[in-house]
Amino acid sequence: MNRTPAGPRPALYVLRHGETASNLVGRYAGRSDETLTLQGEAQAAQAGERLRALGIAAVYTSPIVRARQTAEIVARALGVPVRIEDGLAEMAMGPWEGLLEDEVAARYPVEFQLWRTRPSLLRLPGRESLVDVQTRARHAVQRIMRQAAGRPVAAVTHVALVRCLYLWARGLPLDDYPTVGVPNASIFVLAAASDGVTMVRLDEHDGPQAS
Repeated sequence: MNRTPAGPRPALYVLRHGETASNLVGRYAGRSDETLTLQGEAQAAQAGERLRALGIAAVYTSPIVRARQTAEIVARALGVPVRIEDGLAEMAMGPWEGLLEDEVAARYPVEFQLWRTRPSLLRLPGRESLVDVQTRARHAVQRIMRQAAGRPVAAVTHVALVRCLYLWARGLPLDDYPTVGVPNASIFVLAAASDGVTMVRLDEHDGPQAS
């Protein structure tokens, strides 16, 4: 007789990068070469300590500087290699990249309101849709899981990808995107389950709360 496991087996620990200056002021950093703040470096080191006892075999990372920097700090704490995964890169923000939220709201009032209320519908030239981000993120983690071959690994990425992965794993609509809280250097567990996958925040068994 087949037995259902008592719970999901962790396959991938998904981290958001540490704090940057743009995070402090509400700027859409997108794919810029921004580095971590000193606080962001400390957050990454703390994340590494939290993962130390979990047998992580490798740390995969977005190619963007702030994520790579976070991954390198985490990997040093764990004594494991860092591997670049281009599919973990932040959402392409198009004309919004580098702008403050207030600037976006002033220059693109209709589009910004849509982003706040029905984000899955937003389309702008040069800017990825949430559907595209979710598809890219899903393919990236599936590649990582195949390479991991059952070993626990970590992946450092960005807020948009963490939210999209969370909604996919929980079977929730993309329009719930604004409700998923993803603090800097927070850690989520993406795991195989008997009916597919599940994803929870490491320190919140019921998943992230609304921000």
